[in-house]
Amino acid sequence: MKPPLRIVLFILVATVAVALLFGQKAAREKAALLELKNDYGAEIGTIADDIIVTISGTIYDKDGNEIPNPASKIQNLKDLRKVSRLIKRAGNAIRKEAGGGGRIEAESGVVKSVNVRATGLALMFLPGLESLAGIENLGDLTVLTAFNCPKLKDTRGIGTLENLRDIGIVDCAALTEIDEIASIRSLENLDLSGSSSLQSVPNLSGLPDLNLLYLSRCTGLKALDVSGCAKLSQIHVENCIALQRIDGLAETTNLKDLEASGCHSLEHLDGLEKLAALQLLSVKNVDAIDLETIGKLQNLVSLRIAGNSNLTTLAPFAALKKLREIHIDTCENLASLQGMPPGVTQFAGFRYCPKLTTLDGLEAAAGLGDLDVGGCESLSDISAVAKLPELLQVSFFQCPLVTDVSGLENLEKVDFVRLGGTGVPEAGIGDLQKKMPDTIFDFSGGNN
Repeated sequence: MKPPLRIVLFILVATVAVALLFGQKAAREKAALLELKNDYGAEIGTIADDIIVTISGTIYDKDGNEIPNPASKIQNLKDLRKVSRLIKRAGNAIRKEAGGGGRIEAESGVVKSVNVRATGLALMFLPGLESLAGIENLGDLTVLTAFNCPKLKDTRGIGTLENLRDIGIVDCAALTEIDEIASIRSLENLDLSGSSSLQSVPNLSGLPDLNLLYLSRCTGLKALDVSGCAKLSQIHVENCIALQRIDGLAETTNLKDLEASGCHSLEHLDGLEKLAALQLLSVKNVDAIDLETIGKLQNLVSLRIAGNSNLTTLAPFAALKKLREIHIDTCENLASLQGMPPGVTQFAGFRYCPKLTTLDGLEAAAGLGDLDVGGCESLSDISAVAKLPELLQVSFFQCPLVTDVSGLENLEKVDFVRLGGTGVPEAGIGDLQKKMPDTIFDFSGGNN
């Protein structure tokens, strides 16, 4: 039995209406995307599962030179109100521009594409950007990056973005206020490196999933509280020259990487002894560090120390069985390598240590592959090197009292020896070169 004509007509009209509506919607989305690209130079791409809208104040010309982006409104962009409306309005046009990426859902066994909006926003080299006002319109954002936006002062509006996972506001010198970040419970990674005007960071205990915290080169930062951040695995605060204390460190029991080099004002690192999971510790030019405490960090794999006048031998680190690399620079009182951790195999560096005269003790690390003792002006006895059968390369650069390297001749694996600035004459190693024909002897940088 055929359906009545009026039903057929109704279905036909409804189908045409729906098609027109979808066509109009698609046209509006395309128009919004076109405006976004023409006026603001927007580029659409994907990283993993995220669709990223990038707005950059610079581009590269055909010769690879960086030039100002010629898009009509980008150099005067002060906030995100218009941009955010365009991104939201562009909808599926952004997904299609990105190559059809984004989430898909299965419903009743039928896989269909979902109306996916941009989940990432990258703002780069925007000289006029002062505010993130308007960002609250982008509720789907999971990733936000702002790089080298010198007038950006605050993060107001960001607290409404409940899905944000990653925030990177880097080299934004005017940034001073970030309080709303502390309310984004979904946040996993926070990078504010180079925010030189930032003097304080709010308590982050309300961010239960925070994993990475990067605050390097925040030269105005005076204090940091990581209390309650039990999931933190990395803290980078290197070259925060005004930083006086890090509170709550003992509560970061999952911390694996602590980079605090160049924190000249740091008064203490209370709680360091509680970090049983710590694998990498960098405390160059930090006077407050307690050497005996470092020696208790049994899972430490990499250690970097510089400018520590209390270090005279390696005895404080002798029990670090998992240590694989050790970097010690400009320690003016280091006079002995006794106590060398035996597990160090990847790298050992003792550079510019003026009281170091001998490498005795180094033989404890019999599996060492890479050694650098450059700049040790008093070093003369290197006989311990002959007891390192796994050595691949060694540098005596700028060690003027090193005059004889014949002890290397039985080290079959050595392929590179740096001798610039030593007392070894380039013309005097002919016999050694014959015995080690596959080894490069580098005399550059010296007047041998």
